[in-house]
Amino acid sequence: MRIRLLSPILLSLAVLLPNSMTLPAKAAGSNDYFCAQLKGVWTTWVKQPSGRASALIRWKSDNIKGWSPRQRCIAVSGRIQGLSDNGVFNYVTAGTLQRQTVLCGVRSQGEDCTDRNLILTLPPGADPDQAIERLLDVSARARDQVMVLSGDKNDTLANYVNGQIYINMEAFKTMLQKAETPVSITKLTPVK
Repeated sequence: MRIRLLSPILLSLAVLLPNSMTLPAKAAGSNDYFCAQLKGVWTTWVKQPSGRASALIRWKSDNIKGWSPRQRCIAVSGRIQGLSDNGVFNYVTAGTLQRQTVLCGVRSQGEDCTDRNLILTLPPGADPDQAIERLLDVSARARDQVMVLSGDKNDTLANYVNGQIYINMEAFKTMLQKAETPVSITKLTPVK
């Protein structure tokens, strides 16, 4: 008798639970990119597979009118996370939107910047390649490593397609792990 009473309950649980419990997708708030301050410097961080974090962008300059380093860090970290969630932060490149030079995240080389993949707008007259170099601090971080620049390989750090630079973000994150000691995430307090 008890088994007969439990059977419909167990059956309904077996039917309801798999449909009501969905595993979170990576895109559902994974927070692989976040803003936090360390030693007084606002920084956009990236979580590494090791569970530690590497500095992606250090927001040192106050020369962007109307935006503090903290505000830029929060805004750009959120944009990068959104692009990552949508699978379009495989490369960083530069382009022009509404007659302004911008940096954006794209899924593949050869794609252009749009208002949907915008990371940030550069000051008037800024050189986009130099801005990518300075923002990501590529040369300083690659100092002790072989930095591969190419026009045709997908696994290199920087490729040029039709004269436009594309920074491979997976290669860049790997370089970060080797070039710098990742920080324990427990030492960081993300802000939004």
